[in-house]
Amino acid sequence: MVVDDGPGIPAFVECFAQGEGFDVIAHAGGYKLLTALRALKPDVVLLDRDLPEVGGLDILRAIRDADPTCHVILMTADPRSIRPSRP
Repeated sequence: MVVDDGPGIPAFVECFAQGEGFDVIAHAGGYKLLTALRALKPDVVLLDRDLPEVGGLDILRAIRDADPTCHVILMTADPRSIRPSRP
């Protein structure tokens, strides 16, 4: 699943991943996303950090609470919010 409020990243990932045999679901975020995540149970979520309505970090916490095995890649285009990952 690709969660981003803009069309560019989801379209790019969909084009690339479907060519490799993956099913891609794009979602713009918001409160309906939490329902979709529970219903779809994706293996991997590419998640924009800065989303309207519900922020990416809040969504990340909800994903972790619902399914700790789901892999999440948190993305941002804001260079001020980038920091080294924790080991």
